[in-house]
Amino acid sequence: MVPQLLSLALMMWIPRAAAPNPDLNATLARFERECLGKGGAPCEALQAELEQALYRELMVMYLGGKDPDHRVLRVAARAQLPDLAAFALRRLARWQAAEDAPIAGTGLDSPYPAVRSAASELARSINHPQLQRLAARSRGSREGSGTGLVPDEAPHAKTLGTSTYPGSSYSFAASRQDLAVYRTSDGPEKVLAYFTKGRRVLSGAELASLRKQKGGKKHDDAMAQAMIQAVMSGQDPQAAMKQMMESAQAQDVDWTTGIEGVEGISSPRYVVLEEAGPQKVPSRVVSVYRDEALGATAVAFRLLPPLPSLAGPSKAAKVDPAYLQALQELQMRTD
Repeated sequence: MVPQLLSLALMMWIPRAAAPNPDLNATLARFERECLGKGGAPCEALQAELEQALYRELMVMYLGGKDPDHRVLRVAARAQLPDLAAFALRRLARWQAAEDAPIAGTGLDSPYPAVRSAASELARSINHPQLQRLAARSRGSREGSGTGLVPDEAPHAKTLGTSTYPGSSYSFAASRQDLAVYRTSDGPEKVLAYFTKGRRVLSGAELASLRKQKGGKKHDDAMAQAMIQAVMSGQDPQAAMKQMMESAQAQDVDWTTGIEGVEGISSPRYVVLEEAGPQKVPSRVVSVYRDEALGATAVAFRLLPPLPSLAGPSKAAKVDPAYLQALQELQMRTD
């Protein structure tokens, strides 16, 4: 929240308070004297204290049947305190004012699920197509996710499997549990060129067709053969099993869900970053498309659940000769 706006909101509220609060007046005076146009830890602490005070008093007004002033709510909706921001955003939805659209847009991209959920409510109350599309993208606070007052974090490069596009920013509004979406002002072709570098680029239909072709018994037999050959050549069975599990997981992933057919998303293309198994099943894919809800190019990474840990021999362990003989017999029967 901009310090000047917080000061204004409190000055508007204090004369309406049920009882004078000398301590709050003193804190506000110090804040105006020392922090307007400035920053730093002491000012952040004072701002947090004043936001808490504003939240308490607005709740008192609300529970007493009084609607807080629209101007005060507009300031409170930009608070750093997620409780205050979420409360103000929900109360603003009652006004259905077009002038509140930028406030809703900012709230939709908050790291706090409770704030995103409240901003979605405000966005749906305003006749603003782009905001309403973005509200539809926003995951908000879901049932079972707690209070929504713990901030989400952008995934790390290790989770994504690659680095993000230079200069892009994470979109809390457009991301989901299984999809990390970044936005950039660069055009889709420029972003595609960054990721392609000799890799395959597919449409959604081509990716779906490829997934169908590589599935079924033929894929399973190929994986079994690859595992047998890996172990017979001295590879750690645990490592071979991990490769087989990665390929099986990749085969089950629908890389296009939440992208294809979604209103506002146009011409999505998919770059195959990694492949798994003897049939080269896509196991890491980045999607690039224009998203009118974001008003930008979107770069989307599918987030795969971690594979279960495997207990087994270390890479240095020797494989039992009888086990190798059994694998050889199995290979002969499957040839």
